[in-house]
Amino acid sequence: MGHQWSPQLTEVRTIPLARLYGADLPHIPVIDAPAVACAIPSGRDVVQVGCQPRSQAAHIDKLSPPNQEHKQDVLRRLQEITGGRSEAQVLDVLAGYDSYSRDGLPILGFSPNGGGCYLATGLNGIGFKLAPALADIASGEICRFLQRKRKAQHNIWSELSPEREGPLPALSRLTQVDR
Repeated sequence: MGHQWSPQLTEVRTIPLARLYGADLPHIPVIDAPAVACAIPSGRDVVQVGCQPRSQAAHIDKLSPPNQEHKQDVLRRLQEITGGRSEAQVLDVLAGYDSYSRDGLPILGFSPNGGGCYLATGLNGIGFKLAPALADIASGEICRFLQRKRKAQHNIWSELSPEREGPLPALSRLTQVDR
């Protein structure tokens, strides 16, 4: 028996992003794997750096806003990225959001509720990386739908369907973050 798509198949998490101002900040994008951080220049003496403290909830209204812990974390990450060579002031911390599916796979396909609603959600924090491939899949499925060919004999993307079958693992198992 397939699962009906519902918000209970996903959860939302924050992906905080801080903007910092200061001298001697990176002038090119930097990805620091050991620090699990990146710095992206976004203007004269301003960089954006991701924060690790994240919250999760069943609905976006239940998430905690960024706080002092985020500011301290981003300053520590900047020091790791630059080898302690940069002093900066946190301008602000923006609360970005992403949805996560319970089984770790994106939810991609037409809603089982009908009406031609196409779902592309549950990208598990890597939507930016998956976007080109998922857009290609989605555009093909939507074009077939518009041409009245929605019912293909074999859907090679059934593993991503909102109606996919199988047990869903506990969210807590999927939310472990190594620091």
